[in-house]
Amino acid sequence: MGNEYKAVHEIIDEPGSSTAVRGDTSMPQVLMLGFRYLAWLNGVGVLLIALSALGVIPTEVPSYLLRLPLIAFLCGLALTGLGLLWVYMVQASLLLRAPARRRHHWLPVICVLGCYCASMAVFIVGCWILVGMGGLATDGWTHDFGWLPLLFTG
Repeated sequence: MGNEYKAVHEIIDEPGSSTAVRGDTSMPQVLMLGFRYLAWLNGVGVLLIALSALGVIPTEVPSYLLRLPLIAFLCGLALTGLGLLWVYMVQASLLLRAPARRRHHWLPVICVLGCYCASMAVFIVGCWILVGMGGLATDGWTHDFGWLPLLFTG
């Protein structure tokens, strides 16, 4: 009887068999996956702009006009890095939480999701600006703004 009791407690006290630890690490892993995805997206945008500005990828857009999309993609990378900082806060709050308080980690999670959503929005804005400049280049840098010039003519 004594050996079975000892064997059961050795299995229970084993650090790798705890299901609570496995559940606590899944949220930071999912948030890290979002970090990797957004870092790759914005990083490819920065690489595309850099290669276009250096002339490796031939474009008709002058390199000085590529500053605005480059700033957008770099802001996306910065927001993704800020989200990574908040992922660390989520992980620390999950590991150091008191048993009575269970939901105090949601504030950093909301901050992570906010940073990631802002990073995705800035990536979309950078792509929109880049495609708009490409459209102006194919039009010969002329565009009919319709009623807008009528406002400035007396």
